[in-house]
Amino acid sequence: MIGSNLVNFLAASVATVIGIRLLGDTLGPLVAAVVLTLVFLVFAEVTPRNFAQYRPGH
Repeated sequence: MIGSNLVNFLAASVATVIGIRLLGDTLGPLVAAVVLTLVFLVFAEVTPRNFAQYRPGH
């Protein structure tokens, strides 16, 4: 749990820095938050759930 929180915090920080450098101070953090939310939803919520649903017992 601590490792997961650390990775999430680090990913948010890195995404924000990249967003600011590419899109500026106003739009960068917003785009970073939206993109990272979608990435987290797909790879941390939807994909594992679908994998577990279609491959029970593995």
